[in-house]
Amino acid sequence: MPEKDAIDEAINLRNQRIAEGLAQAIQKHAPHIQESLASFGKWLSETSTQLAPVISWVASVDWKHVQERIEGFPEASSQPPARAGFSTGRADFRM
Repeated sequence: MPEKDAIDEAINLRNQRIAEGLAQAIQKHAPHIQESLASFGKWLSETSTQLAPVISWVASVDWKHVQERIEGFPEASSQPPARAGFSTGRADFRM
């Protein structure tokens, strides 16, 4: 077990040195990182406020009904088409 303890200790020491080096490298960039994170947080807050109505609408959709309608499309398309009408603005025409 002494070998395992020595290996674990070496790994822990290596990890500690990596963490310290990374902390030193990041430290000079900390103000920019903080500024970017604050900007991202503001954007996220604004976006979530703007998307709230859309998310509510999507949540209110009866997805089971939508699925049933989609599954009915092949059946509906195999039936003869209904007579379509169109308008020219002056009079309605039926085909």
